[in-house]
Amino acid sequence: MENNVSENLKEELIAKIKAAEKKYYNESPCLHCGPGNGCDDCRGCEDAQRNHELEIMLHDARQAYKDKFGHSYDEDLMIQQIANKEKEVEYWKDHCKKCGGNFGDDCRDCSDWEKTFEVNKSLNWLKEDYKKTYGKDYDKLNNNDMNNKNTINDIIDAKTAHQMTDKEIHEDVECLKPIMTKIKEAIKQKKYECYISGSTKDYIIDKLHKLGFKTKLDKGDPRDPHESDVYEISW
Repeated sequence: MENNVSENLKEELIAKIKAAEKKYYNESPCLHCGPGNGCDDCRGCEDAQRNHELEIMLHDARQAYKDKFGHSYDEDLMIQQIANKEKEVEYWKDHCKKCGGNFGDDCRDCSDWEKTFEVNKSLNWLKEDYKKTYGKDYDKLNNNDMNNKNTINDIIDAKTAHQMTDKEIHEDVECLKPIMTKIKEAIKQKKYECYISGSTKDYIIDKLHKLGFKTKLDKGDPRDPHESDVYEISW
């Protein structure tokens, strides 16, 4: 019963937000003013008061949602977007598994095979965007109990979040992108595996696993200085 009340309240608050958004974008005199000259045109303009009233109405509707559920309406929308993309990823993975074709000969030029990569890439972009925006890892969230996740321990300062994001982008460009290029070339050559350095960071290996690839560490002979550890990546 309590869950039904909560869901009904959520729907009611969402309806208010959407109504306030529609009213603002349809009726805001400032949005439809045209190219003004900043302070010269806006100073003393009677429309500014009406615009401010509409902004307050929209802000209050959003704030009521956040006060009730402990997180913003926009965050909920992004979570739902990621969840929908996860379903799309599972659909295409299942589609390819049921195909039954020969991986090298049938998949190389198949648009459906390319689609699995596209949706996976899109899903990971959404998750990275969520982490960058809200400072939380989507994969560690319990989406059925968001309120329990919004504690003081989940909050980080803006400087730390910025540094984390910069570091992740740098490692993606320096490490993950060349590996994905190597994988793509191997697939074109009808291969089922390729090899990368055994010293590749765990962070990158974890990302490869999330993308659906398998890895195996092959230890080199310690007696041979020319033989080093390598990771075998397979698909």
